[in-house]
Formats: sequence, structure tokens, C-alpha cells
Amino acid sequence: MLDPDLTFTPEQYETWQSFAARLLNGEPLQYVTGRAWFGGLSLVVGPGVLIPRPETEELVEWITSIHSQATNLLDVGTGSGCIAISLARALPQARVTGIEFSAAALHYARINVAEHAPQVALHQADIFQIQLDRYAELDVVVSNPPYVLESDRADMAPQVLEYEPELALFVSDQNPFPYYRAIAERAMHWLHPGGWLYFEAHAKLTQGVAQVLRAQGFGAVSIKIDLNGHHRMVRGQRPIGR
Repeated sequence: MLDPDLTFTPEQYETWQSFAARLLNGEPLQYVTGRAWFGGLSLVVGPGVLIPRPETEELVEWITSIHSQATNLLDVGTGSGCIAISLARALPQARVTGIEFSAAALHYARINVAEHAPQVALHQADIFQIQLDRYAELDVVVSNPPYVLESDRADMAPQVLEYEPELALFVSDQNPFPYYRAIAERAMHWLHPGGWLYFEAHAKLTQGVAQVLRAQGFGAVSIKIDLNGHHRMVRGQRPIGR
């Protein structure tokens, strides 16, 4: 439409036809093209990894605006690597590590790290099994864990329900906080006194996440609203004397 003189080779036309068929079948655009934009970066994505969301960019910006001198950060459940990569690029002096349970997601994270921030260290790990002494003296721990309630399924787009990994999305309505508790428990050991834990959360669950942090001993707990006016992010500090 922009260039009436533009022509396609038979191979290109076949590719576009294939893309169109996949889109009409409900597959997310990012999976069809194999790329998703996050913080100005083009990241490789595909089946098995969560497509990065704009709200998570705000979480990264919150951290980097406050912790510009941080030197040791951990991203729990790194997925595509979007948070870890963005932190490493914004804080070049820092050592950034990402851990992920899903082998499929870690595959994409490794590709993206190699392309955009090769200094990021990646490890496969289960947050419910990882040892309390695995890390130490961290400045920041951050996580965007699964937090979509099962009851939200009825209101969600089929592109998400049918294609994106359930493991990265859903928690039960009866017990929505297992990831937050496990991460907060370990972060209390991993952070140095005065270090900070940051979470992305469901708009309905931020108060509950804040209570989880307080129950684990974190202080200075606060909730941040995203650009859409929803309660979205929670943070807490390991007390200086603990």
C-alpha cells in the first residue's frame, strides 16, 4: 500500500501467505514473526516462552531509576530474558543473573542474551527447590512470576490461552501466592541487608503480595501503579539490621 511498485518473489509471497494463515488461526503476531519488542530491543520469542508485556518495561524502569549504582542483580523466572537483558544494558557495571525453570523458555533467553547482553549469566533452576545459600549479597532481586488467576480465563484472548505457556501464566484462585512466598523467602537470604525485592503482580493481588513480603520480614513495602492506572508492582527492602 505504501509502495505500489513493490513486488514480491514467489518465495516471499508464500511466506506472507503462511503468515496470514497463522494469524487467521489466532497465533500471536510475535510467534508468527519470531520477534517481540521490549524496551527498544527486538527479542526472539516462540512457543514455550511468554511474550513480554509493556507493564514489565515499567518494572525495569522503576528499578533502574532507583538503583543506578547496583552491582549484583538476580531475575527469577527470566523467560525470554527481557528483564535481565534490559537491566544489564541499563546498568553496565552490574553483574546480572537470570534463572528459569522451563527449558523451552531458557532456549529463547540464551539466544536473546547472546544477541543483546552476553554478560548476563543464565541458569536453569526451580525456585521451589533452589537452595537458600545459592546466592548472596545481592542488591536487587526481581521477578515477574505467574500471577494470572484461573478465573480470569473467561476474559482472556484466545491468542494467549491457546498459544502462550500456561506454566508462565496461571495460578489458582485458592492459592495465588506460592511463587511470591518462595521467592521472598529466598530473597531474604540472598539480598544484602538493605537490598530490595521487586515483583510484578496481578492488579487484584498487589495487597496480598505486600502482605507476603511483610510476613517474610521485608520493610518499606510499597505498591506502584502502572501507566494504565492499575496496581501492578510491589517492592520491599530487607531490613538493615537483619
